[in-house]
Amino acid sequence: MKREKTEGNNNKVYIIIIILLVLFGLMLSSVLMKEKNDSENKIDIEKSSTRNVADYISFFSIQNIINKFIFSNNAEEVYSMLDGEYINEEGITQDNVIELAKKGLIGMNYKCQKVQENKANNRFKDVYITNGIIIENGLEDITVVDNDFKAIVLLDYDNLTFSIIPNTDNLKEALKNKKKVLIEKNKYNVLPSTGVKDYYDICLTYYNDFVFKINYLPDEAYNLLDSDSKEKVSKTDLYNLYGFTSLNSCKYDSEGATYIATATNEKIIQFKEKSIMDYSVYLE
Repeated sequence: MKREKTEGNNNKVYIIIIILLVLFGLMLSSVLMKEKNDSENKIDIEKSSTRNVADYISFFSIQNIINKFIFSNNAEEVYSMLDGEYINEEGITQDNVIELAKKGLIGMNYKCQKVQENKANNRFKDVYITNGIIIENGLEDITVVDNDFKAIVLLDYDNLTFSIIPNTDNLKEALKNKKKVLIEKNKYNVLPSTGVKDYYDICLTYYNDFVFKINYLPDEAYNLLDSDSKEKVSKTDLYNLYGFTSLNSCKYDSEGATYIATATNEKIIQFKEKSIMDYSVYLE
């Protein structure tokens, strides 16, 4: 009788051990699965590649997004365009968003100089790094407020939405905890539409950018010249010859990726494109 009772107790112990092992196995499996999902969901900056944007629609869409952000003086609008994790990490509220996220700048304009794309996760969204110039249009003149403004733009093509991480180009730091979450749509963060640019639009963009730099960033303008052109003109010559001109006509040489512009003073300027907004200037 005691033997039967002992065997019964042993069986109960075995059953309890088996149940505990099964529960432990389920818990371990759940933890490992969560860690795997978290790892898969994080944007892997180390394995992703950064390159200059190659299509004009993406470039000018990013420019429109940043320009909207820079120009706005509406705290709700600015707040609604920011990345959610950036808002939490920086303690951003609608009361302090203009001061913290925009450094107090309102009513400014933005001239994009470079956009790089980072294919962080093809199933989720693209990550863009943008550099540009912030300018203030006064009644009589233009003031360059910041000639190296940086920001990161995240796009969600499923929802056609965007979010912004301003004042940085450090992807690894800005996206260290970023996961594959959707960017929820609001009335301020819908992707702007950008029409297809033809060669004249691009030529006009380069021409205006060059003339702007002649007037306000003369060193940068002069550095755009090829070596032969630098021997022909000085910075003062550039200003006198082109500082007050506009584009008269343009044609495009596809073989040389060169926009050949005629100014209103009949001078010829060639813009040889390396990538979007990365060009050299050849003067005749």
